[in-house]
Amino acid sequence: MLVFKDKETIKAAANKEYAEIVIERVKGSDGRITVEYETIEMDGGAKEGIDFRNSSGILEFNNGDTE
Repeated sequence: MLVFKDKETIKAAANKEYAEIVIERVKGSDGRITVEYETIEMDGGAKEGIDFRNSSGILEFNNGDTE
């Protein structure tokens, strides 16, 4: 199972070019797992192209990795 380590709303300072989001692997760390991710714009939230740049990729946890 993968969870956001910080359960609060993700915030980034206006003068920063990135936000660090830590994903934690819980309930075991045996084996390799991958998960696809993508940032999206939601109603009432940050606006793509104004507040953030779209990002997507694959997050990989190798055997024994927890963060």
